[in-house]
Amino acid sequence: MYIETVSKLKGSKKKKWQELLSTTELHDDRMPDSVVLVWDDDDLIATGSREKNILKYLSVSPNRQGEDLLSVVLTNLRKDAFENGYNHLFLYTKPSNKFIFTSLFFYPIVETDKVLFMENKQSGISDFISKLPVSNANEINGAIVMNCNPFTLGHQYLIESAAASCDRIFI
Repeated sequence: MYIETVSKLKGSKKKKWQELLSTTELHDDRMPDSVVLVWDDDDLIATGSREKNILKYLSVSPNRQGEDLLSVVLTNLRKDAFENGYNHLFLYTKPSNKFIFTSLFFYPIVETDKVLFMENKQSGISDFISKLPVSNANEINGAIVMNCNPFTLGHQYLIESAAASCDRIFI
């Protein structure tokens, strides 16, 4: 078995990566910052990726599941993330994978019937929320959840408009 972490996938490696993702019903929407590839000779048997502090595209070949390959991928992704300054990591997965990821030290934040959002710190989000400033009853607070990648003038307008109508805005 050979493990590599790469920042750019191209050619046959990219094709094998996309093929492995498709066998586990994952589809790449864009190239992540880092990709961990686990090889058995010329066969790509497991992969996972990191885009900033989000772990994604975690996939193990269906005929190699049960071999603890996901923990190998996560160990390498964590190492790569820490080396790049990210220590609070997040991932999205199917709720049916909850036991797998909790056994690998990821903790649920929120769950719906279709998606489970997890973090690698047991009380990371709770600790963050407890540090937010306390507002008084007369303040108007607002919140925006948005994907600003890339940040556009539309995003700026939305933030400025919301900020003008609130005492405090959380983005």
